[in-house]
Amino acid sequence: MGAALSGRVVHKEMDDRFLQCPICLERFQKPKILPCFHSFCETCIASDAERRKRPKCPLCRKTFMIPKAGVQAMADNQLLNNLLELVSRSESKYGGKMCESCSKYPVASYCIECGQSFCTGCTDSHGKIRVTRNHKLVTMEEFEIMHSDESPFMKPVICPSHEGNQLKLYCRTCEIPICLECSVYEHSKPDHDHEEIDEAAALTRSKVEDLKSFLQREISTIDRTMTLLTEMTKELEEANENAGHDMGDHFTKIRLQIDQQEQELQEELEREYGSRMKTLKAKLEKLKKLRGNYDGCRSFAEDLLKQSNEVGILCLEKQLDERVKKFPEEDIEQIPVLVALKFEKSKSVEKKVVKDKLGKIVTGERKKKREAPLICPTFELFSSFGKHGEDDGQFHYPDGVAIMPDGNLVVADTGNGRIQLFDRDGEFLKMFTIPEMEDEVVPMAIEVLNQDELIVSDFANKTVIICDLEGKVKMIFWDEDRLKRPCGIVSCDRKGVFYISDITTNCIQVFSRYGSFRDTMAHEGDGDGEVLRPASWRGTAAGAS
Repeated sequence: MGAALSGRVVHKEMDDRFLQCPICLERFQKPKILPCFHSFCETCIASDAERRKRPKCPLCRKTFMIPKAGVQAMADNQLLNNLLELVSRSESKYGGKMCESCSKYPVASYCIECGQSFCTGCTDSHGKIRVTRNHKLVTMEEFEIMHSDESPFMKPVICPSHEGNQLKLYCRTCEIPICLECSVYEHSKPDHDHEEIDEAAALTRSKVEDLKSFLQREISTIDRTMTLLTEMTKELEEANENAGHDMGDHFTKIRLQIDQQEQELQEELEREYGSRMKTLKAKLEKLKKLRGNYDGCRSFAEDLLKQSNEVGILCLEKQLDERVKKFPEEDIEQIPVLVALKFEKSKSVEKKVVKDKLGKIVTGERKKKREAPLICPTFELFSSFGKHGEDDGQFHYPDGVAIMPDGNLVVADTGNGRIQLFDRDGEFLKMFTIPEMEDEVVPMAIEVLNQDELIVSDFANKTVIICDLEGKVKMIFWDEDRLKRPCGIVSCDRKGVFYISDITTNCIQVFSRYGSFRDTMAHEGDGDGEVLRPASWRGTAAGAS
């Protein structure tokens, strides 16, 4: 029972993985394959198509056409048919066969050395006995495939239109396999062209091999691009994190400075306020005391005028006058301090913060300029090749030249808008243009990246292009703010960057190998380390720093 159960589990796993129709969820019945390579039962496709105006694949939703003869005329999935037959044969053949050792339970395995079939229990015992423990045991399904005279995957396919006839021919006109009877009636010559199915299959196999190779190359290209994109995402994440930290540190420092200035101004305000308030209160206290004295003398003078006679006035007036003269002198109307105390903000700082902000987001850090020694080499003519013209091997303003790894020369023929290749002796090899840009490409400087790739500055389209030796564009450097008229290019493999000179912005820009701006190495000017209309320049990867 255990072996029979094991066989049913194996068949169920095969059903679930390969032989289950996605619509009815049962084992396939007459599986048909759609152009999108998804397969369904013939009846399931028919019933699903009846509910739609335009039949669609239930899995990927792609539309397909049903032949005039109906769903039954659609292509059969021969691989699924073979698997179905294999499972059916295995289930029917070994469902009732008993173990040749104990004769009690259904077979589960076959011993190659002993030539006997065993159940699960006897299989375990067979593997434990010292004499037979090293025997090779296989499942009955594997044994059937190994010793079958006619594997179900290699069995002849019968024509669906003529029962009993094998599909031995291939109609190239209709692009379907046919039998001999089909070649006489439905696919007769000369209206139909057919050949032996082996010859047609050999040609088709070659096409499939070519397609497989093409797909493998495309997959390799996709993998390389995905690797580059993954590196770029990591680089971008790191740059974003660093920029966030730098920005936070910058504004924290500014806030600390602002807080410190605010505290200093608050202390200055408190000092000025306290000093002025103290002066005003002292003045007020003096005037208050003086007023009391004056008020007492005024009351005395008032009583003297009302109540004293002439003798009293004459006697007491002198006493009153002397008392008034003894009061301390005080400038009553004098204001000791001004109360015009206010905060006057710095308009220039406020304007700068609002207009220019306190910083900006760029794609790299500012680097200190290094002074390079001035080199004045001398040259003498060794040889030359080419002349003015438009034919192969001729030039019109050849502005850029570089050496390939194999020693050949590549020349940017600027005036003719093309790139030419020569061998080391100056013999013309080939030429190509870059047709994928909006305007005609005007190549200026040119640099070799490897045996198959070049980097070219495009004066007309304001870009820098990486292309292959056929002119196919691989990558474009485009920066509206920084690339106006790119001319010279130098690559630095060690740092993974490109140095690009621009005669309009009058500077030398640094870009990463992915086309993102990194830094400005030289700015406009006539001083040391400054440039003016840097039309072209050359360097080495080791020296370009």
